[in-house]
Parts: sequence; structure tokens; C-alpha cells
Amino acid sequence: MRRTAFIADTVALILFFTTTGIINERVIAGMTWEQVLHARLLGRR
Repeated sequence: MRRTAFIADTVALILFFTTTGIINERVIAGMTWEQVLHARLLGRR
């Protein structure tokens, strides 16, 4: 049960910060969707 909770929390954390990062880049920084996509893909390397 502890492992399941850990995995669920980790996935939720990754999804939350990915989503808020995309919103930040798109709305606040004024990037285009193409720029957001490139920034997200570069961040994975």
C-alpha cells in the first residue's frame, strides 16, 4: 500500500508541475504553443 501511495503521489506531482509549467510558459511568458512544445521537449534531455 505504501508503494502504491508513493507512486500515485509522484505521478500527481509530475502532472501538476508539468501542467502549471505549460500554463506559465503559455500565458505569463507569452510563448506560442510551438515554443512551449520545444521547451518541454528540450527539458526532457
